[in-house]
Order: sequence, then C-alpha cells, then structure tokens
Amino acid sequence: EKMRDERRRMIMDIVDKRFDFREMSRRTLAQHWKEIGVGEKETFVEKYSSLIKNTYVSKLNNYSGEPVVFEKQVIKEHRSAVFTHFIRNNEKNAIIYELIKSDTGWLVYDMVIEGVSVVKNYRSQFDSVIKNEKFSGLLERLDKRINP
Repeated sequence: EKMRDERRRMIMDIVDKRFDFREMSRRTLAQHWKEIGVGEKETFVEKYSSLIKNTYVSKLNNYSGEPVVFEKQVIKEHRSAVFTHFIRNNEKNAIIYELIKSDTGWLVYDMVIEGVSVVKNYRSQFDSVIKNEKFSGLLERLDKRINP
C-alpha cells in the first residue's frame, strides 16, 4: 500500500511537469472554451486535470514492467508527436503522445491510445453534456467522477 502511494505520487509529479492541462482543456472544450469566463476556465482545468491524472495513474498501475519502445518522434515547428508502444499478452499497445513547445520545453496536450485521442473522446462527451446540462452540469459531473 505504501509503495503504491509512493508510486502514485511520483507519477503525479511527472505528469504535473510534463502535461499542459490548460492546452488540453482548451482543445477539449473547443468552441465552449471561448464561451466561459476566466474563473470557469480555471475551475475546469483543475477538475479536468484531476480526471486525466487519476485515469492515467490507474492505467499505469496496471502496467507490469513491459518495456516501452520509443519508435520515432515527428516534429513540425511548435508541435511534436512521440510514437511509443509496449507489448502485453503478445499484443502491441500503441500510444502516441502529442506535444506542444512551451517556454519550459515540450509538454503533452493529448495522447492517442490505440487510435483514440483522449482530447477528442472527452470533447464529444463534454459537448453533449454541455448541450444538455450547460457548463455547470459538466462541472458537477466532473466533481462526481473525481470525488466518488
């Protein structure tokens, strides 16, 4: 239990330093980002980043030491894609990290896991919630997911 908590803390530290949650939030909300105020943006970034971190950490906790293979990196001006995979149960599991160049270096703003973009997946889910329940409904749902 103690090792699991320590591992979680270490992963969270790395994710905090290497992910651009504001950019991820902006891309996920798409047109809705322009429609909300500064305070709502900050609240959303905080809740969404908690959701992403909890999801990412739980996936990494299932990881059992398979080697991660870095296939290639493609850089186009201020954007980059890092292609990786690992083998589990004789299956190749591909993850592409999409990065943007910032003042502090390259930061992740999306992950494409087995062909599915995290940003696009949440964008369609959140868009539907916002249309039906307004932005406040989305924040309530995020609260329930991160604080069950």
